[in-house]
Amino acid sequence: MEKPQIDFKLSGLIFVLVVFSVTNIALASERQPPTVSNKSLEKKDQNCVLHYGFTEWKPLQYVNAQGKPTGTQFLLTQNVVKALGCELKITFGPWDSHIRNIKNGSLDFLSNATFSEERNEFALFSEPYRKDEFAIFVRQEDIQKYKNKSLTELMESGFRLGVGENYVYGKRISDIINNPKYTSQLPGVYYLEENIEKLNRGEIDGLLDDPLVISYKMRTKEIPYKLISLKIKAFGAPVSFMFSRKNFDESFMEKFNAVLKKTSENKEY
Repeated sequence: MEKPQIDFKLSGLIFVLVVFSVTNIALASERQPPTVSNKSLEKKDQNCVLHYGFTEWKPLQYVNAQGKPTGTQFLLTQNVVKALGCELKITFGPWDSHIRNIKNGSLDFLSNATFSEERNEFALFSEPYRKDEFAIFVRQEDIQKYKNKSLTELMESGFRLGVGENYVYGKRISDIINNPKYTSQLPGVYYLEENIEKLNRGEIDGLLDDPLVISYKMRTKEIPYKLISLKIKAFGAPVSFMFSRKNFDESFMEKFNAVLKKTSENKEY
């Protein structure tokens, strides 16, 4: 039986091609960029969509008669996101729900947030863009009963103060809220409108909120009675944008703060 002939020229060519291919694969592997393991803006730039928690708080942000979100705070948010080259997706809901979603990472960010050590565990904060202010409001016919009382005297008298769930009002109010002695006097709600209704029904004696917001609602007749603020020193703190630590890191915040600073220079905000 005749032995098969080996074509050494063909075998040599195949060997060269195999070596060349293996070498190219190795070189290509070396040229691959490292995997992006952090949560920087560069990663989001591939498809930059930022999910924003929207809670209505007129006149800072609200939905107008045409069904579109507006207000100075929302316009600031919208323009900062646009300057970042990102798309803004809005999630409507109560503040308390947004805080939980920031914590679990299902929401990217929200505005009007006050720093606290507890929130710092799960959130990153931008540079402040304005200062919040809160005051205690009572019905006009009740002002004589409370006008000369201090905050402590109010609470000791059994005063029922309507507050917002998961809001940070500053140290003075936080100390009151965290005092078990006053727990039953501080019913929390998800929306300001709930406190307005409760005050109207006599279920609370006063409510704590932003004078700008209360003034706006009285001018637009959204509050069916007149409210007067007590002469207690206003509460408040600087407010920032708050981002989920599950989705962002410090490098993103540096870029966001730079854009925020430049955008905030517009007096419109």
